[in-house]
Amino acid sequence: MKGSQQEWPPDKLERGYWRVDVSTWPTNEKMKFWDNITQAIRAGRIGWIGAVVEGESEIGNGDVVRVYCFGEAVVHIWVFLFAMSDRRTVKDVQWVDGVGRTVIEVGEERPTHIDETGV
Repeated sequence: MKGSQQEWPPDKLERGYWRVDVSTWPTNEKMKFWDNITQAIRAGRIGWIGAVVEGESEIGNGDVVRVYCFGEAVVHIWVFLFAMSDRRTVKDVQWVDGVGRTVIEVGEERPTHIDETGV
């Protein structure tokens, strides 16, 4: 993930969650994000990766989304969030460990991807 800072590589069995701040998103984009996540999980499209999604209400109206996963699934879940948010999760996103320490922080730079030529 380009534009990210990582304190240490999460251990495969390390517990934590992706914290996505959607407080600055337009209401329709927030609703679409939640709907996309809900539909994908109900349809079983995230495969074997176990993830629990909840809203966080510390900053008001549940404008922070938490998606829990083990360290082994950190990148997979981030890609899932990236797709479900229509590429909005390129900033204000952190992976937080079970103790509450930020392990990975995604900045504003877009992630590396494979272009049309496959490179």
